[in-house]
Amino acid sequence: MSAGTDIRDRALHSIELFRKCAANSTLGRLNWIERGQADFNLWTYGLKAASTGKSSLDYRVRERPDLRNVICDLLDGLAESLQSCLEAATEGEGLDYLEFDIKTVLKQLSRIHVAIRRAGNKLRHQRADNELDETLRLEEYQEWKQDMEDLLTMGIYDQIRNRKYEVAQMPSNKPLSRTQNRLIHANLVRRNRIRYAKKTMEESQRQAARQREAAKKREEEAKRRLAERQASDSEKTAEIKEERSKKSAPSSKVTDTTRQKPAQSENQKTATDVPADFKVDPAASRKSGSIITRVTQTGRMQDYPRWPKKTVFPTNTPCPYCAEPLSADYIENEMRWRFVKIFHVS
Repeated sequence: MSAGTDIRDRALHSIELFRKCAANSTLGRLNWIERGQADFNLWTYGLKAASTGKSSLDYRVRERPDLRNVICDLLDGLAESLQSCLEAATEGEGLDYLEFDIKTVLKQLSRIHVAIRRAGNKLRHQRADNELDETLRLEEYQEWKQDMEDLLTMGIYDQIRNRKYEVAQMPSNKPLSRTQNRLIHANLVRRNRIRYAKKTMEESQRQAARQREAAKKREEEAKRRLAERQASDSEKTAEIKEERSKKSAPSSKVTDTTRQKPAQSENQKTATDVPADFKVDPAASRKSGSIITRVTQTGRMQDYPRWPKKTVFPTNTPCPYCAEPLSADYIENEMRWRFVKIFHVS
C-alpha cells in the first residue's frame, strides 16, 4: 500500500500556521500559543510526521487507514483552530474557546504519540519473544539459567548461615519462589531481546556490506567495460588509419619514384619520343586557310597610301581603297582621310 503524504502535508501546514500566530502582535504575547507551538514541534519531530521515507509517520501507519484518518482529522481541526485564531486576533474575542480546542487536539496527538511508540516497541519485542522458546533450548541459556538459580539458592543459604546452620544440612533441591522464577524469566527474556537486537543489527550490517560490495563490483565492471570500449575504439581508429595509409601509399610511391627517378641514358627512349627515321608525307598535309586568315595576312602586308595634298590630287579624287570619288573635305582635312583609312583597314 502506498504511504502517501497526507499527514506530512497537514503537519507542515500546521507548523506554518503556528509560526504566523507566534509572529502576530496579539497572539505572540499569549503563553499558550508558545507552549502549543513547542508541543506540536516535539510531536512532529518525535514521530517524524513532517518527514518522508520509511521512517516517516505516513509510512508507519500505511497499513492502518483508520489511525491515519484519525490523525488527519486532528490535524485538520488544529489547522482550522489556528486559522480562526489569526482571524480573531484583530477583534480580540473568542480566543478562550479556541485555546481550549487547540489544547485538546494537542493532548490527543500526544496520546497517539505514546501509543505508537509503545506499539513499535511491542512489535519489536514480539518478534524477539517469538524466538524465546527456541532460544531457551540452547545450551548457553540452560547454563545461564542454572547459574541464576544457584545464585538465588546461595543467597538463601547465606541467610540461613547467619542463623548458625550448616550449609550441608540445607536441602539442595529446594524450589524457588514465584517471584524468583519471574525474576529469572525476566532476565532470560531481556537477554533474548538483546541477542535478537544484536542479530538484527549484524544482519543489517552484513546486508549493507553486501550492497557496498555489489556496488563496488558494479563500479569495477563499469570501469572494465569502459576500458574495453576505449581499447576497442583505439583499435578501430588504428585500423582506419592503417587503411587510409594503405590507400594513400601508391600515390606517394609514384611521387617518390618520380622524384628519385635516375637520369635516362641516351639509348633509353620513352613512349612519346620521335624516332630518328620518322618521315612526314607531304601529300598528307594540306594548306587549308580560311578567308579571314588570307584577308588578315593581306591587310598586314599591305602598305596604305598617305594623305594626299590638294596640289597633287584634283577635286573628286578617287578613294585609294574602293575607287569611289571622295569629296574635297577628305583632301583638305587630314583627319577625314585617316577616318577613311581606318574604316577600310578595319
